[in-house]
Amino acid sequence: MPKRKPHKIPLDEQILAARKAAGFTQAELAKLAGLDQSDVSKWERGQKPSVGTLEAISLAVDDLFIVDGR
Repeated sequence: MPKRKPHKIPLDEQILAARKAAGFTQAELAKLAGLDQSDVSKWERGQKPSVGTLEAISLAVDDLFIVDGR
């Protein structure tokens, strides 16, 4: 049986989905990550953030879920 390739979700879709799942706006995510709302918009449109920025996003999204009680 041939191996199936894992379905990879693009980073921009992952960022958007995580933000929306937490019920936050781009501005709220940006504030938690210590960044600008226009940066979040760029990432959700496909521009790749730096590794350091990804870490800030990750920590902020974790905070979003903790604050939201999920």
